[in-house]
Amino acid sequence: MKQINKARLTIRPSEIKDVRELIDLDHLIWTEDTSPGPMLWRSQEDFLLNAPPGSQLVALQDDKLCGYVGFGCPSRMESNRHVCEVNIAVHPNYQRLGIGRQLMEAIKGHAAGGVLSWRPLCR
Repeated sequence: MKQINKARLTIRPSEIKDVRELIDLDHLIWTEDTSPGPMLWRSQEDFLLNAPPGSQLVALQDDKLCGYVGFGCPSRMESNRHVCEVNIAVHPNYQRLGIGRQLMEAIKGHAAGGVLSWRPLCR
């Protein structure tokens, strides 16, 4: 079984420079077999409207984006401002190595510290 080198795994908030890799990962992971329909972003601007920098924690192994956990408000309704939707994706080449587990631990720590700020997504 492959193992991830935890010393070289970095988890940090997403940045604008991650957009292309995040879009590529979404197109790879979210298909008709894994979601109600494929997630096709029309442009980087379209992606950024739905997932602005900081609305995901990204996992990088040797500076290669290998997964993310995203968080945001599921709708713009005022009654949903207290709700946070969480989604996770790990590149197939990095699955079953514990990255998803580490991303979930990171998002729990982020939430416990009061750092999750999905409110701007709920306008």
